Amino acid sequence: MGKTVLLQRYSIEAREAGWLVADREFSEADAEPSMFAQRVLADLTRLTRDLSLSRRLKDAAGGAVDRVTDLLGNLTVSYEGLELGYSPGRRSSKTPKQMLDDDLRDALREVGRLCQKSDHTGFILQYDEFQVVKEERRELTLSALLAATAAVQREGIPVMLVLCGLPTILENLGRSKSYSERMFTVEHIGHLHPPEDRLAFTGPAEARGRRFTDQVVEAVLLDTQGYPFFIQLYGDALWKGTNAQPVIAEDDFRRLRPGIVDGLDRSFFE
Repeated sequence: MGKTVLLQRYSIEAREAGWLVADREFSEADAEPSMFAQRVLADLTRLTRDLSLSRRLKDAAGGAVDRVTDLLGNLTVSYEGLELGYSPGRRSSKTPKQMLDDDLRDALREVGRLCQKSDHTGFILQYDEFQVVKEERRELTLSALLAATAAVQREGIPVMLVLCGLPTILENLGRSKSYSERMFTVEHIGHLHPPEDRLAFTGPAEARGRRFTDQVVEAVLLDTQGYPFFIQLYGDALWKGTNAQPVIAEDDFRRLRPGIVDGLDRSFFE
């Protein structure tokens, strides 16, 4: 399986253990400084709405949910444009980055406190394709999130980050905060090994009444080298390109392979 499937499993197990989970797949546009702040704050707002459904929280916290919702709404408005807005009472002597550090820390703290008063263990921000978030110019992105998370965790606030992406994610983390390597347990998701690679390719087709010849299986495994995304891509192309015939043969592979490789050249490898 690939990393996205693994993240889905994380979400299931976390929710079964009583955690709230905010999932997001980041894009290049989301990584822009003003958009990054909005996205994270929007996730915290969504978690607050989920928390508002907790009967225990309603009994114990009174108007706390409304106060946190108001806080998050005001912060999100402040990061709507390319330039930061300054709400009343915010100290303009701070740099924009310092302001985001403080705003995220306050937001994480308040959502965590709501969790502690509710039926939930804590909350998780789980982000896929996170390699697009980088901070080469020390903008309002990764370092602010890491600093805010580390600060509230030291206070005992139950929050976790699960960040998933291509290997450059580790370089981005290290460049943004020197202590980031101590914040995370790193899991490298590598290639599938026999027989898992073969099963990943043949299993889905066989479960639906179709199969690949042994020659096709060997050729695909040689091309893909156990890389999950490539196995998915080859399987998808061979499935769709063979008109539902029960056996996908070597001639089909030879006919479809140039298009698969060309598609990889124009998308994945580019």
